[in-house]
Amino acid sequence: MNHKALSFYFLLAFLVVVFAVAFFIFKPFFSPIILAAVFAVAFQVPYKKIREAVHGSASIAALITTLLILIVIVTPLIFLGTQMAAEAGYVYRSFTETGSAGTIFDTLRGFLGDSMPFDIGMYMEEALGYLVDNVGIFVSGITKFFVDIVLFVMALFYFLKDGNAFRRAFISLSPLLDEDDEEIAHMLARAINSIVTGRLLIAVIQGLLAIIGFLIFGIPNAILWGSVTAITALIPGIGTALTIAPAVVYLFLHGAHTLAAGLFIYGVFVVGLVDNIVGPRLIRRGVALHPFIILLSVLGGIAFFGPTGFVLGPLAISLLYTLLNAYHRDTSR
Repeated sequence: MNHKALSFYFLLAFLVVVFAVAFFIFKPFFSPIILAAVFAVAFQVPYKKIREAVHGSASIAALITTLLILIVIVTPLIFLGTQMAAEAGYVYRSFTETGSAGTIFDTLRGFLGDSMPFDIGMYMEEALGYLVDNVGIFVSGITKFFVDIVLFVMALFYFLKDGNAFRRAFISLSPLLDEDDEEIAHMLARAINSIVTGRLLIAVIQGLLAIIGFLIFGIPNAILWGSVTAITALIPGIGTALTIAPAVVYLFLHGAHTLAAGLFIYGVFVVGLVDNIVGPRLIRRGVALHPFIILLSVLGGIAFFGPTGFVLGPLAISLLYTLLNAYHRDTSR
């Protein structure tokens, strides 16, 4: 083996070792950094408009956009997450301590009695126990939580400000052809805009509208069930009905027939039609992942990443889809 080949393999081995060390150093911060990159891509349009308004200053535009995201999105999500954790804990304790939560599902159990094919209380207790354990991440580990928030804000600012420089650095370091790197970056940006700012945003909007409806029509633990609605909204066809229909039955069985009718109309014509009206405007042309695949990626992402998996799960699957498309294109040339 000549000296040049030996030097190459030594450099390669050394690079692998250093890369592994760097990976474990940065591993605790992957979630806030990746999440910041996703938000930076998703908010490119308002960032560019703000940059034009401030006469091309990238720093000022990035700062304004970051503050806008914090005020409009991050702060309300933190509040809703905390409230959801509190309500989930309350309902879970009601199940475990009294065996009865006095909720929608408890009413259905009392109405149907022995005709129910399974013990819904047992399944709800297990589901809420899982929810409490996982949503608790929002309110436990206060130090890590605030560190992640600070890192997210800093990373978001720099991704907005220096995003093009990061992209050029990635392309220059990648062993792939530059046009392949550009195509992958372009397809990934489309995936983020179609899935994250499309499907997921629609689900969040439907969840927020469901919370408003549950509060107006007197459904207990409205934030908890509205948050569940945001997840079930990803199920094709019947998503939001999985929580709104039991809520309507709950009101009807309690004698609130007018409220039940009002919630039914609200659920059909306000919550249910968001997907048909807002969806085409948000999704546009993008990665054509099936809604069921998106649902699985959300659930799997939450199990793997924690609460941020709601975004990171679909992003990982869309990246896989993008890379498979690039591989298929290269092998079919």
